[in-house]
Amino acid sequence: MKLELLIADPWDFDQSKPIIATVYESGISMSGGWIICQCSPFRHRALDLHSLLLFKRHIGGGALLTDIESRQYVEVNALWRVGGADWTAEDVPGVRADTSIVGGWLIASARKLEGHE
Repeated sequence: MKLELLIADPWDFDQSKPIIATVYESGISMSGGWIICQCSPFRHRALDLHSLLLFKRHIGGGALLTDIESRQYVEVNALWRVGGADWTAEDVPGVRADTSIVGGWLIASARKLEGHE
């Protein structure tokens, strides 16, 4: 499945075009789930980023992937790893306990791109 990410914060993010991301892996967590996606490379804070870990910004509703499939947009925190490295499913449980692997985050709206299952 392909997603379109529209960045809302930071305010100075260069959003000349939406970030197109492919869902690589997803899972369920206490906060409603997570998605690891590979995206079209973009530059932010002197890093070339291509792997993001998405979490819902607001708890509630269903699993993150289910909500994206059934609604227009879902607000997410899009985290990148220190140095821009790829995320793996093994990284997800420790992210909340050990934020030292998180390089930073963006606030975005995510939606499914129609015609891209």
